[in-house]
Amino acid sequence: IIFHNIAVLIKCFDKINAALVRGSASQTREALQRHFQELQTAVSRLLTERLNTLLQEVDNIELDSVSPLDDCQKLIEHGVSTADELLREGEAAIRCGINENEDKLGSFTKKAPFIKQWLPGMDGYILSSRKNIAMRNDSSPGHGGVLYSSSPTYFCGQTLTFKITAAGQTEKRDSLGVCADSRTDTDSLQRDQAVCISTNGAVFVNGKEMTNQLPAITVGSSVTFDMEVVNLFPVSNNNNPSDGGNFKLRVTIGSGNREVVFDWLLDQVVDSLFFGCSFTHPGWKALVF
Repeated sequence: IIFHNIAVLIKCFDKINAALVRGSASQTREALQRHFQELQTAVSRLLTERLNTLLQEVDNIELDSVSPLDDCQKLIEHGVSTADELLREGEAAIRCGINENEDKLGSFTKKAPFIKQWLPGMDGYILSSRKNIAMRNDSSPGHGGVLYSSSPTYFCGQTLTFKITAAGQTEKRDSLGVCADSRTDTDSLQRDQAVCISTNGAVFVNGKEMTNQLPAITVGSSVTFDMEVVNLFPVSNNNNPSDGGNFKLRVTIGSGNREVVFDWLLDQVVDSLFFGCSFTHPGWKALVF
């Protein structure tokens, strides 16, 4: 009887051990499946994040590569448009009579050399070989000065564009704009006989700040100036504009996706204007076209 009971107990222990082994194996399988499922989920998430990062880098590289090409295309289109306009004016001048021919040829010869070059030799600025890009250097840091165009080459009816390709420290007197003269006794375009936009987006007309403001100027900003003659109020007895008068231009300044429009009153008749820029600190670079 004792041996029989022992045999029964042994069988019971075997069954218990087998059940424990089976239970342990089942738990182990579940744990392994759960662990590897979590691992697969984590790896999939990391791979997806890495893929998105790489795709974003490709998009950024594409954008950086395409942007200069777009700028180049705009320059080419602008040059072609200007050349086409000059061609039409030249043809019209040839077809006109003698008296009209002189006037139109005079206008044509003024516009023909319409190439926006900066004026070389200005202390504090370095120019590109084509003199259409100006960079503020550190030869006179903290002391501003206005860099003008080499001649009054901006005519009403045309678009003047400043493209900022590098930026430095800002100063409230820094500005880009158009003026009737190229005086050297000032360190900013925020003065009489000039319209400009400061680097913080403020617009100045004859030295007075307007209420309307444009976005601040930074790397990649493009600022455009468009002008048209609105009216002339002669003050002389014989109505001769050369004797003096008030000359009104309608000015549109655009920056980013905004623009301001206003009338600019000058005390003399002008058929062409200077453009200019003033930066106090080094690092600024401006392309004009």
